[in-house]
Amino acid sequence: MRLLIVHHAPSENTQRLLEASSVAAGDIDESLEVVSLDSLAVDATRVREAAALIVATTENFGGMAG
Repeated sequence: MRLLIVHHAPSENTQRLLEASSVAAGDIDESLEVVSLDSLAVDATRVREAAALIVATTENFGGMAG
């Protein structure tokens, strides 16, 4: 099973959120494949292949519009 974390993490706090969610997901289920990609590197195929999705961004959500 694959977890996709899509992020736009220019701030230190968003970077911490990204790192913590990646570690926590792996701790919950060791068989879970965690894939973390910058928002500009994600395409529809990657999203469809994921069983779950986390979106991490700053309050300036426009960075995710790409």
